[in-house]
Amino acid sequence: MITQIRFQNFKALKNAELKLGAFNVIVGPNGSGKSSVLQALNAFAEPNTINWGFSTTVGMQPQTLSINAAVKVGNREENLKLSLHPQYAQFGWAVVRETGPQRSPQLLGHAGVEGQEILEFLRRIKIFSFEAASLGQPVNAQQISELQRDGKNLVGALTNLRDKDEEAYERLRKEFQRWIPEYDALVFNNEPNGWRHLNLRQKISRGIIPASQASQGTLLALALLTIVYQPMPPILIGLEEPDGSLHPRLLRELRDALYRLAFPSNFGIKREPVQVVVTTHSPFFLDLFKDHPEQVIIAEKQNDGTATFKNLSDDKELRELIGDAPLGEVWYSGVLGGVPIQA
Repeated sequence: MITQIRFQNFKALKNAELKLGAFNVIVGPNGSGKSSVLQALNAFAEPNTINWGFSTTVGMQPQTLSINAAVKVGNREENLKLSLHPQYAQFGWAVVRETGPQRSPQLLGHAGVEGQEILEFLRRIKIFSFEAASLGQPVNAQQISELQRDGKNLVGALTNLRDKDEEAYERLRKEFQRWIPEYDALVFNNEPNGWRHLNLRQKISRGIIPASQASQGTLLALALLTIVYQPMPPILIGLEEPDGSLHPRLLRELRDALYRLAFPSNFGIKREPVQVVVTTHSPFFLDLFKDHPEQVIIAEKQNDGTATFKNLSDDKELRELIGDAPLGEVWYSGVLGGVPIQA
């Protein structure tokens, strides 16, 4: 689990610290660093996926950008640093393990068994920012793989789940029917040219609707459930506004599905917990966490364009001020913070 991240000159996060728990909901205005958190987490898994030259805080030099993370790997606590290291210039932007009293850096691939264990941990970080146009796309039936960051390969990921864990697939199908009762079956079509399509069968008319013609909310619900039920869950999942196209009545279902990932033992599920980091702009979704302030993180945009974070559980005075008021309403009013700066 990643317990803490410190940002130095990363986009709006010029000098910011973020504390993370098992389940995290980040709220705040546009440009307050919410997406940057997910990008940073993804960068630890895949350092070459970000154009670092365009990721440095305005006015700062790229070599001053760094992202430090405190990580629990098994029973150990590790300090990792993602930055441009002159010592490892041939690797460009690299994640290093900082060890010893002076925290001397070690490139993970050169840090022995423990370094390899950390690399494997980081590779199991998965970040998703779904795009409607990607979710309904067909895939090559010979290249079945996992769900991609933007939602591509949804049909492949569903097929993979069906083939590897039929019971989990059946639970997904039943939960999807509960979320979206208009449909009663998922139908896969294979074309002679090797492309596989996903279709949805309407419960009443028995009509077949291509996934590409289904609503964005319907496909989003299916993609989210695919993440929840996948046979080998990641160690950490980041979701950018997963509530965006869902009906407000489904938000509690979404929260509970994500809770099953983060707290499996609470639901009688025997598997490793998955750390969850979610961003949102929805006061309705935020309301669902009123009784769990330790899960709420507020992203604050400062007058100079930079951003910082605060954990709601750390502000006792603010929690007393909120009282019994709906959390989403308090946030929307501006009392909670994390709202656009007024001119």
